[in-house]
Amino acid sequence: MTIDGSLLAFTGIVALLTVLPGADMALVAKVTLNEGRRAAFLTSLGITAGLPIHATASALGLSIVLATSAEAFTVVKVAGAGYLAYLGIRTLRDSFRRDFGPSATPRRTKAAGAFA
Repeated sequence: MTIDGSLLAFTGIVALLTVLPGADMALVAKVTLNEGRRAAFLTSLGITAGLPIHATASALGLSIVLATSAEAFTVVKVAGAGYLAYLGIRTLRDSFRRDFGPSATPRRTKAAGAFA
């Protein structure tokens, strides 16, 4: 059995994509710098709790159902768009409620200085 060049290229790309940080890592880093280690730990737990749900849905063939059924795909798209709209509205509403006056002191962490 010989090793084909395309297999080596595929293995290299997969190895590179495996070690690159993704959106989950960016979220945990942001939460760590802004809110501290406890909040980042809870964020990591939430991300980890979601992984079995995604794996189970994939194993049960949800991706095949969504690929073959236009109606199911539309329902998932609309639900996702609704959730994103909810998150956006909540974020905007919370940003107007924050007190940015002199009494609001920013939280300073040791790691936050690395990016200043």
